Amino acid sequence: DEILTYLIHLGYLSYDAQNRTGTIPNLEIQKRWKLIVSRARNYAKVNEVLAQSDQLLKDTIALKTDKVAEGLRNAHARIGTILTYNNEATLQCAIYLAYFAAIEYYTILKETPVGEGIADLIFLPYVPNKPAIIIELKVDQTTNVALKQIDDKHYTQPLDGYHGKLLKVAVNYDRKSKIHQCEIREETI
Repeated sequence: DEILTYLIHLGYLSYDAQNRTGTIPNLEIQKRWKLIVSRARNYAKVNEVLAQSDQLLKDTIALKTDKVAEGLRNAHARIGTILTYNNEATLQCAIYLAYFAAIEYYTILKETPVGEGIADLIFLPYVPNKPAIIIELKVDQTTNVALKQIDDKHYTQPLDGYHGKLLKVAVNYDRKSKIHQCEIREETI
């Protein structure tokens, strides 16, 4: 605890008390951490998860909905247990962790009050040539419901002033069949 507190005070780590999560806020330190982890044999599983996360982001940007649904299913299986698998919070956590590689290119807003609701995930690019991404999660509904909610509740509000490509990503998880569905709508704003 003392070491983590010290790293937070020095600015090497940040801590969100409400969500009880830690992040590496500095891009150079993030890159250095990835480099160190990628070279360490003891981190083989971490490297595999990072590679899968990077591929998921690429598949999302390439609009490969089947690949995205499969990547999210794999992440959900890694995170969930038999007791928590059908829990929506577990799925939200799995999706956030599945997109871990996105922190290299995006500021990620989780459970953000915007417009007339709360957006599950918003990715604001801070590098050129990356699309903004809004991800809305539904359980036991449809991807159409999620896409409609993004529009109806004005989840694009944090993107005021942004000009470029926007990906609206709708994810639906069916508890009975345990099937993950994805639909991605690309727009220019």
